[in-house]
Amino acid sequence: GEVYAACYRFPGFGRPQTLLQPVARDVGSVVRDVAALRPVFAGEGAVRYQDRIGDAGPIAPAHLAFPRAAALLWLAAADPAAGRVHSPARWSPDYLRASGAERGVRG
Repeated sequence: GEVYAACYRFPGFGRPQTLLQPVARDVGSVVRDVAALRPVFAGEGAVRYQDRIGDAGPIAPAHLAFPRAAALLWLAAADPAAGRVHSPARWSPDYLRASGAERGVRG
């Protein structure tokens, strides 16, 4: 029942503004937090939980719901410094929750 979620605004299609930092939470709490913003919901979680999103905002059509290389290039051009790793040897991912093995989840 959890989704990985974040919410961004792209004023003038320039540098994105973060409205909801990336989180891993119950879809209902994410929808409550962003419903007033009327976002376009996209991605696997949006498709899977359409019934729980309801009328909080439109669901992106399947052909637009998942990241594409062209979109990532557009984001890189809009904010070249975002996501830049200055020291790859010291970089580590920012996990939003413990792995299934760490939580004792069985497959």
